[in-house]
Amino acid sequence: MEKIIELPPYNVAVFSSGESPRAVCLIGSLEECDQVWNKLQEPKPTIISVSGMDWNRELSPWPAPGVFRNQGDFAGESDKFLCILLEKLLPEGLRVLEYEPESLGIAGYSLGGLFAVWTLWNTDIFSAVASMSGSLWFDNFLEYARAQRPVRLPELVYLSVGSGEKKSRNKRMAAVEKCTREMANYFENSGSKCVFRLEPGGHFSDVPERIARGIEVIAGEREIQ
Repeated sequence: MEKIIELPPYNVAVFSSGESPRAVCLIGSLEECDQVWNKLQEPKPTIISVSGMDWNRELSPWPAPGVFRNQGDFAGESDKFLCILLEKLLPEGLRVLEYEPESLGIAGYSLGGLFAVWTLWNTDIFSAVASMSGSLWFDNFLEYARAQRPVRLPELVYLSVGSGEKKSRNKRMAAVEKCTREMANYFENSGSKCVFRLEPGGHFSDVPERIARGIEVIAGEREIQ
């Protein structure tokens, strides 16, 4: 089943092949989510994808300088978007399912991956998180995470980053592998089961495949190595 719910400016797309006990909220573009669904191995978890966000504005946890001249600064409105996600978008997706999954995880790529991890300090609804090439280099994010415990410590965390991403000419973005490894250590030391994977290539290499791998791990459909 695939059903798209238009809630301007957002879209909620529900991908399901049956009453899977695990559902994952995927933050990304609609096209990307469709590609990820086609990459997932059987049996597939239910995916509730959310798209249509203003990424720099709604997926950044606090204001910060931008990294690209043509994209502007980060506005830091993830708290507002999280309220919309929890109060409007996710409920609509779950209503379409007509059954209640046993667990709900969250996944995202790049800024979507940063947002996915950040939610753990701001809501207890997600039991697992997958962040692929997440923007964990974001200014002061590691300090923020270390300063307080998550609202809900996730049962399982999947973090991946491309091996070539540390070669970025932007010094802030070049710290992504270091920051991702430190984030993995944080979760492990806090008691979560954490999987870290170093992927071949740069930030834009094999994106749907990378997302699918992360989702399969947190949904329990791929063996943890």
